[in-house]
Amino acid sequence: MHPAELSDGLRQLDADGGGRISEAEFVAAFADLFTARADTAAGVALLGRP
Repeated sequence: MHPAELSDGLRQLDADGGGRISEAEFVAAFADLFTARADTAAGVALLGRP
């Protein structure tokens, strides 16, 4: 994975823009990843579609 893609994916996980991924943001991103129907869900850029 290119560093720019990694940075973009991590920015998507940081929902509040605080510069850190909290446990709540991490859990929410994984829940969205496995329940979302669109490729725009946070986490898809990093992990791909389940």
